[in-house]
Amino acid sequence: LPADSIIYFKVDDIHSAQKALKGKGVKFINAPHMIHKHDDGTEEWMAFFSDLDDRPLGLMCNKKAEP
Repeated sequence: LPADSIIYFKVDDIHSAQKALKGKGVKFINAPHMIHKHDDGTEEWMAFFSDLDDRPLGLMCNKKAEP
């Protein structure tokens, strides 16, 4: 992969996934945060961390709009 490529891991619950990874020693660059809200209300959330070679990796999650 090119050095500027990012691999994203899609998860159902970004906060739980981040907590589980942090519990295993993964150091996050930032906390989960909303990056976009679609017209239908669906929110896209991301959080980033680095692998052992300092390449960026990301968690991503789509949260459906609450009725």
